[in-house]
Amino acid sequence: MIADGGGIDAKPGIGSLQGQLALAVKNVTDKLPVDEILGMVDRYAGEIVERRVDQIEIIANTANRRVGMVAGEDRIPQLLGRQSQHAESHDKKEKKSFFHCFLSFMVQMYKKILTFANMMAENTYIKQFPDLMEGKTVLYVHGFASSGQSGTVKRLQEVLPNAKVVAPDLPIHPQEALTLLHDTCKKEQPALIIGTSMGGMFTEQLRGFDRICVNPALDIAETMRQHGLTGTQQFQNPRKDGVQEFYVDKALVKEYREVSEQRFEGLTDEDRQRVYGLFGDQDELVDTFGMFSGHYPQATHFHGEHRMNDKSFMHSVVPVIRWIDDRQEKRERHLIYIGIETLWDSYRKPASSAQKAVRSLIEHYQVFFVAPNCDYEATEAWLAEYFDVPAWQHTLFTPRRDLLYGDYLIVRQEDRETMATCLEFGSDTFKSWDDLIVYFSRLGGQ
Repeated sequence: MIADGGGIDAKPGIGSLQGQLALAVKNVTDKLPVDEILGMVDRYAGEIVERRVDQIEIIANTANRRVGMVAGEDRIPQLLGRQSQHAESHDKKEKKSFFHCFLSFMVQMYKKILTFANMMAENTYIKQFPDLMEGKTVLYVHGFASSGQSGTVKRLQEVLPNAKVVAPDLPIHPQEALTLLHDTCKKEQPALIIGTSMGGMFTEQLRGFDRICVNPALDIAETMRQHGLTGTQQFQNPRKDGVQEFYVDKALVKEYREVSEQRFEGLTDEDRQRVYGLFGDQDELVDTFGMFSGHYPQATHFHGEHRMNDKSFMHSVVPVIRWIDDRQEKRERHLIYIGIETLWDSYRKPASSAQKAVRSLIEHYQVFFVAPNCDYEATEAWLAEYFDVPAWQHTLFTPRRDLLYGDYLIVRQEDRETMATCLEFGSDTFKSWDDLIVYFSRLGGQ
C-alpha cells in the first residue's frame, strides 16, 4: 500500500503522514506500541521537514533511487523548489510523487530504527560467562550456505569470552568438508563441538568428542530436494576466500546423500552419552528428531525455529554447554529443589519473576523441579512450555519432598522437617521470586 503511493490524497498533512507511517511500521513489526511509533514519527518527520531544501533534496533523491520511484530524479528538485510544495500545489500528480518519495524514505528509515531496536532487545538476552569452557577449545560447524563468520559464531565468542572458538569455512563438497573437520579435531582437540543444521549432520559423525547437534539435517540431500536448494545458491555469510555463490547440481546432491548415509556408523555406548540433540519446536525446514532419538537418548525440543536467535541460544544451548562443562570439570554445584506449586499462579501461568529466577539460579546451582507423584505428562509439558530445556531431565516426582537430599528446598509449605534448608515461598521473608533472586545473589552460588 505504501510502496505504490496508495492512500495518499491531494492534501496530505503531517497528521495523515503519521497515520500512514504508523500503519506501515505496525505491519512490519508488532514489537513496539503504536504510541511509541507515533512519537518517533513526530521527532523524525519534524526534523526532516525543518531541514533546508537542499538537504531534503539529497534525501529525496536517495529515497527515489532506493525505492524505484516512477518519477525521475530531475522532477524531485522541481517539486521541492516550489515555495508552496506541501499545501498549495494544484498538480496532484506532482504532490503525490513528492509525498510518495518522502513517505517511502520515512518508511525505510523506520524499518531501520525498528530493526536496531529489535536487535538491542535481543541483545538483552546475551550475557558473558567467563568461567564457562574457560581455557578450552569449542569447534563450531556451520550449516548449509553459511560460513565460519556467522552470527552463531559471534554469539559463542561473546558468551564464552575465555574459550577459543574455532569455526572453519567448510568446502562445498561434503567429503572434503568432513576431512577438514577430522583434521581440525585432530589439531585442536576441541572440548566441545557444536553443529547446526548441515553442520549438525557433520558433528554427529565426529566420534569421540562431546557434541551438541542443533536441528541437525541428518538427511541433507532430502532437505535440499524438498526445499529447492539446488541451482545457484548465495552464501548467507562472508567467507574467507571471498566466494559469494556456488552451484548445486545432481552430482553434488548425490555426494551429500552418500556422506549423510554414514550417520550413526561406528556408534558406541560412550558416544551415545556424549552427544546432545536439540530440536526447535518451530523448525519448518528440518525434522530429524525421530531419527536422532532412535540412536541417542539425550534428545529434546526447545522453543525456537531452524535458525537460532539470541533467546533460543541463551535459554536452550547455553544450559547444555554448562552441563557438559560441569561434567568435564567434575564440578558439583549446590542443589536447589523447587516445588512446582511455587512456579505458577492461580491461572497456571508462570508466577511473576519465576522464569527470570530459574534462569538466574541455573547459572550457579544445580536446579531440579519437584512435583507430586502424579500427572507426569501434564507437569512435564507445563515445565517444557515455560522453562524449556533447563527442565528437561531435571524434574523429580515424589510424595516426600522432605527426604530430598540437597542444599535448598523452595516450597509453599512443608510440615515435615526437611533434609535441605527449607525456604518457604510466600512467607514474610520470601514473598515473591524477586526476594529469592536477591537472597541467592548474595550467596553467590553457596
